[in-house]
Amino acid sequence: MQCTRAAIVKYQVHTSPLLVETPDVPEETRVILTVEAQIARRLLTVEAGVARWPDAVAAPLLEATSIRVLTTERTIRPDGTLWQEWRARVHEREDIVRQWGSVVTQLASTIPRKKLAALAASNLSEDQRRLLRFGQQVEAILVLPTAADGVDRCREVVGQLAPWVDAAAMEETAERFYRVNARVDEDGAAMMGELQEAHKALSPTVEAEFLDAATRGYCLPEERYAFLDDTLFVFDGQYGADEMRMLMVEYLGDLRRRMEQTAVALDWKRDLDDAERPGDIPERVRALVWRRDRSRCVVCQETTDLEFDHIIPRSLGGASTVKNVQVLCRRCNERKRAQVARMATWRVDRRSGNTLSLFAHVEHSSGRESGRGA
Repeated sequence: MQCTRAAIVKYQVHTSPLLVETPDVPEETRVILTVEAQIARRLLTVEAGVARWPDAVAAPLLEATSIRVLTTERTIRPDGTLWQEWRARVHEREDIVRQWGSVVTQLASTIPRKKLAALAASNLSEDQRRLLRFGQQVEAILVLPTAADGVDRCREVVGQLAPWVDAAAMEETAERFYRVNARVDEDGAAMMGELQEAHKALSPTVEAEFLDAATRGYCLPEERYAFLDDTLFVFDGQYGADEMRMLMVEYLGDLRRRMEQTAVALDWKRDLDDAERPGDIPERVRALVWRRDRSRCVVCQETTDLEFDHIIPRSLGGASTVKNVQVLCRRCNERKRAQVARMATWRVDRRSGNTLSLFAHVEHSSGRESGRGA
């Protein structure tokens, strides 16, 4: 076999952060996801210096705590219709800000300076007046509202400038800005929520897709690695993906057969106390016997109407162990029970091999009696 199980692994998906902040909601954003195999238990017992693989292959497995398996890129998007409407409102808001700024600049040159200074004194703190130039003070008292109380304040300031400005038009512009700005914030927050949910869903989605691929065998031929379920395999030669999958299946099949044989052997040596107690055949014994006898009658090879049978009956001291239990079809089991009834006082050595040898003596005696009767 040209591959060896190298480690038991657990998979973990790392996702790049969502680098998006309001108010800049993108039409789409790309996310990088990396699948890593975290080494939970190493199965290699060799050291890098004496490994039968090249050091470039063996050393990472002996030293690394994880191996990068897959890097993929995904794109997430908010709702397309909502994003288009949101974008149109952003442009509308920007237009209002430009128009308002143009109007405020003209006011500084058309309204008496004393009037603007009085407004600044009643609407700005002393520190603000000291730090801001006159033009900046005018912009501060005529700032566009972003909250409900800001609309009332803006309406009050504009009302005091009514002799020099179109107060109704300015109030309407300020109210329109407040509505548009509020809708931009609401829609932006909704889309950010969608992006964050989609970002959270990426990791389990990619992990599920990878685990599905791992059940069939996820192969990295260039690195000589392959992953089958939770096991990392390392190959000591260059193979294609299909060859890797075939070798892994063969390896695990051979390993499974050896484990079953070991389990049966250990069961034969197990203490018989539990097996000799009255009751049904233990489920563990049933499972081992069923696999050993290949789900068919050991006498006639029938595969239907099967039953578990004690080779040495319980009434004769037989135990419920793997060695003393076999699979028989109903017809062969009834034939055996009929033979047992004819030897009520006979006891069989518990080391007898199988049903046929067990009842050879009975069948032989029956033949001699028939001969004498003839």
